[in-house]
Amino acid sequence: MFLTHAPNSSQRLSARARALLWVVVAILCIGGGGLCIWQNVMQRQDDLAWHAREQNRLLLRKGKWVGYSAGGSSSVASDPHPRPSAMFVETERIRRTIAGWNSGIAPMLWIALIVAAAVWRKKRPAILDVALGVAVVAGVAWFAHPAYTITLDGIFNNDMLLWAALMLLITSIAFWRALRAPGEGMSGPPVCSKCQYSLTGNVSGVCPECGEPTEKETASAL
Repeated sequence: MFLTHAPNSSQRLSARARALLWVVVAILCIGGGGLCIWQNVMQRQDDLAWHAREQNRLLLRKGKWVGYSAGGSSSVASDPHPRPSAMFVETERIRRTIAGWNSGIAPMLWIALIVAAAVWRKKRPAILDVALGVAVVAGVAWFAHPAYTITLDGIFNNDMLLWAALMLLITSIAFWRALRAPGEGMSGPPVCSKCQYSLTGNVSGVCPECGEPTEKETASAL
């Protein structure tokens, strides 16, 4: 069962579902984000090497121009600019699909989840839990943008990271408030917020499974 009821009777993801959600988020962020950043670094190194070769050719041409007659011409040809590797092109296509500025899946999904959380109060904590994971994935995808370096300059110049920070802040505050909102989703027995153990009939004020303090009044009422 993916949805259970916290001691405040709000529905949120079960421990198993939350673990699965954040494992997927970690794989996308560490695996996908790391691959994008690595490809960006490799492509940037190729560009720098090309610019260095072009600079050397320019200096060599100037030397020949000075040493020969004004009508002479240089025999040093330029290399074409290095084309991006196939892996760079593919990872960038996937990154843009996930978090493109105007058409990314993650930003649009996040907006849809926020709207759903505002409308569907009974499932609000569970929806916001997913929205928080989506915001993290979008933030990592924007952080791995090839136009910005992983330096303080690159981070502060990347405007998309501001939107990622706002998404994380909004979702975190909404999730925190939803968990503490009383009287939502009264459709199931209370469970321990730490281990999800059922607290039906418990009047001790302590979870018998893990020892976490519980709401005594809520437990005794059931």
